[in-house]
Amino acid sequence: MGKRSIKNRVVEGTIGVINQAAGGASGGTYEAHGWIRGAAGLDFPVTDEMTASRRSHTKRLVGQVALLNLGKGQPLVDCVSPERHLVSDKCVTRTKNGKTPYAQINVTMAVEPTRRLLESGQDVILRYVVGDVATIEDGQDEIPMATNLVMRRASLKAILEAQGEEAYVMGERGDRFAFCRNDRGYPRLCVYLPDLPESVWFDADFVPFNPSTAGLGLEPIAESVGTKVVAQDGGICVYGSGQVTADGETSEAMTMKEAALLSLILNANGDKVKGCRQTLGQVKSKLGHAGERIQNKKGKGYYLQA
Repeated sequence: MGKRSIKNRVVEGTIGVINQAAGGASGGTYEAHGWIRGAAGLDFPVTDEMTASRRSHTKRLVGQVALLNLGKGQPLVDCVSPERHLVSDKCVTRTKNGKTPYAQINVTMAVEPTRRLLESGQDVILRYVVGDVATIEDGQDEIPMATNLVMRRASLKAILEAQGEEAYVMGERGDRFAFCRNDRGYPRLCVYLPDLPESVWFDADFVPFNPSTAGLGLEPIAESVGTKVVAQDGGICVYGSGQVTADGETSEAMTMKEAALLSLILNANGDKVKGCRQTLGQVKSKLGHAGERIQNKKGKGYYLQA
């Protein structure tokens, strides 16, 4: 990842810290997952940022304990605001001449789940944030937070309604301001900021960054499913946020795929469940001693031993 990309992530990490301090929830946390799925459903894709194996770097913001995630993945929601609204962030640094980059942005590869969410009436705030980041030297692991942050916010629901069905067609942008480009054979939803209608913007121009989403006329998420039990048996429990506990202790963070396979096994009432051997191996490892309770019947599948 180039230094400019790292600087963009510093802006992203900085607003995540600010949002969290104001009472919001950052993407990749169980708290955020609970609110996101409270709005979008238990199968809505979220970022597996808690999985340490996905981090191959050591950089962190000055004064922060958590590592600066240099790749938030491809789901839609980056954070939940203090007022419990869904926010999708795009963060960039100013150019050397002080100008604000303003062009095409990638929104998500979870195109169909996003479409279902917006068509259900839920909105997502598309927040474009620009800031200044100090020079990053080779080998520098602690990076100062971004400064001089400004933002401009738009309604993703309004953007896609204004573009219509063409927004979901994969191909060249042409004269579209919302479209799906081909990303290795899969659609990636994109927005071309300069061509957006003024009617989709919450802010007429850039304003100083503020994590609050009050006053935008949006309904807050009614409830979190973070503590909702979706699968439970044999002392092992999976919650709506994706958190897993074994004998009351939180297990090592699991990916969506791992938590989904574990849920199938726990809800099978002793019946055999077929699944990926490698995924199951990760599940058992992350459960620690409780992983021994999941057994394999050759040719039949996995089950929870009584």
